[in-house]
Amino acid sequence: MSVDHRVIVTAGHVDHGKSTLVRALTGMEPDRLGEEKRRGLSIELGFVWGQLVDGGPTIAFVDVPGHERFIATMLFGAGPAPAAMFVVAADDGWSAQSSEHADALDLLEVPVVAVVVTKAALVSDERVAEVLAQIAARAEGTVLAVAPVVVVDTLAGRGIDELAQVLSRRIVELPKAADDRRPRLWVDRAFSAPGAGTVVTGTLGGGALSPGDHVRVMPSGSPARIRSLQSLGTSVDRAKPGHRVAINLAGVDLDDVHRGDAIIGAQPWTTTSQALAWLRTLHDDQVGRVGAWHIHIGTADTTCRIDPLGEGDTGIGARLIFDRPMALMTGDRFVLRDAGRRAIVAGGTIVDASARRRPRRKDRAAVVTMIASIAGKGGPHRLEGLVGLTGGWRRFNDVVATAGWPADQALPAGLSRIGAWIVTNDEQSRWATAVAQLGSGTHRREHIVSALWTEAQLPEELTTAVVDDLVDRGTITRLQGGYVLAEHASSEDAATQQRIEGFLADLERSGLAPDNLDVLASRHGLDYRHVTTLAQQGLIVRFDKFALSTGAINTAVEELARTVAINGREFTASEAREAWNTSRKYAIPLLEHLDRTGVTRFDGQLRTLVGSGAPGR
Repeated sequence: MSVDHRVIVTAGHVDHGKSTLVRALTGMEPDRLGEEKRRGLSIELGFVWGQLVDGGPTIAFVDVPGHERFIATMLFGAGPAPAAMFVVAADDGWSAQSSEHADALDLLEVPVVAVVVTKAALVSDERVAEVLAQIAARAEGTVLAVAPVVVVDTLAGRGIDELAQVLSRRIVELPKAADDRRPRLWVDRAFSAPGAGTVVTGTLGGGALSPGDHVRVMPSGSPARIRSLQSLGTSVDRAKPGHRVAINLAGVDLDDVHRGDAIIGAQPWTTTSQALAWLRTLHDDQVGRVGAWHIHIGTADTTCRIDPLGEGDTGIGARLIFDRPMALMTGDRFVLRDAGRRAIVAGGTIVDASARRRPRRKDRAAVVTMIASIAGKGGPHRLEGLVGLTGGWRRFNDVVATAGWPADQALPAGLSRIGAWIVTNDEQSRWATAVAQLGSGTHRREHIVSALWTEAQLPEELTTAVVDDLVDRGTITRLQGGYVLAEHASSEDAATQQRIEGFLADLERSGLAPDNLDVLASRHGLDYRHVTTLAQQGLIVRFDKFALSTGAINTAVEELARTVAINGREFTASEAREAWNTSRKYAIPLLEHLDRTGVTRFDGQLRTLVGSGAPGR
């Protein structure tokens, strides 16, 4: 049984008392490494948990290092975090890594549930007041601004109970992690456990996992199976989104999984090396093509290139090209660092993880506007925006994976599925209008395609699906000779039937000496599709360059029986031709047809009439 809990990441400058604080709150030691304990300095992520107040929620803390050399490790902890506790020491006050950690939380939009002033017993009340003023000034306009501030002294026990109450109250005020049935766990630690094999840990998001589930390790795509799960040190039969989880994986070696990989469930995901994103820069920093950029998403980090597309009112639309592929979706938050200056300079939101090419220059202003709009939206609006971003149509599997939309969930009202594609209803209407302008008469498929292409150059697969959809929706009707607008279908059906009847009457009159089939069909306004249908219906029999009506063939068999095959007498091809009063051009193909259909039997020289079944069978 899983212990329901909420996760909080710590943040703040080195030696400001983060680890000491979570130790006081939970009674557990966050520093795991011997070097950390010797130096009194967090180097790696630490994990502790506890119920801070009676009847309150269990809270799991991800304790991060505060030293500037370990900012990447701090981001590994903050990237997937649903909430944060920000720590400032009363003696040092707001310091260098205070700003950097605050910038990271703000760019990642991690809600801060409390700002804690530690080491209060070491300074005067006046100094505490100064630090509170610093925090108020620095927090303005950031995620820290709405967080309550609690003054504590861990060694003296001052403020710890109050902080426990604040954290317990504030954490349950935040929305629980959504269950979109698309589990993804960013790996923050991977190790081998004796007797168990490969184990990975992280904060689970997007959906639940259970033992026996089949998962993949991304970006490699390596398949694995969940052998067992633990949460807060206890074996569980189901891990919920928002929980700290340890997963024992079967089918992968420790060398196959690393921090920064993602463990994903069965739903489709987009693994990408480039994406469209909305960037927000810090302190008037400039980002562009020139620079040594390092991007942090979840627990993943990689170098990347930036291709700016244009500026909006609140940020920059850009294409990001990663040196390492990642399993991403719309809405993923990231932080961008300048590796040369070793400083955080920007952050933002992944908008389209399936962007395959650079937008055309003439489209960039509109694309930037759409990127900004999608970045600020969620749910149905996000899916609609992504389809609109590619012109109003997009592959179904591609866009639902990018948007994080469950594949079996109904589409928003503004979208429809056509075959393997999602299209906007507006685009569907434009296509229907373009086809309607073709007017009356029968239209070949090429005419329909040409009308559709006046609106957009659709892929062949989508064109076929759209034509079928227009038929299904009753916009056009499929006839033997092509397509007709629905409102003209009745009159067109009658006209086509009249042409077919004329063709059959003409062929019947021709007997065993018909005109060339193409010439005869063209004379009556028919094409190969009509002729094929008539043959399938058994009304005619097609030969190489001519056709015979089944009535003419029946008459020919009766003539054989009456004149040359009396009393079962054998006959030659020449005798049959003379009986039919036709040329060899028609007689030989007809005799071969009668042989195939069992009406005659041929021994290589002579034929015998053995049956009188339907010649057209």
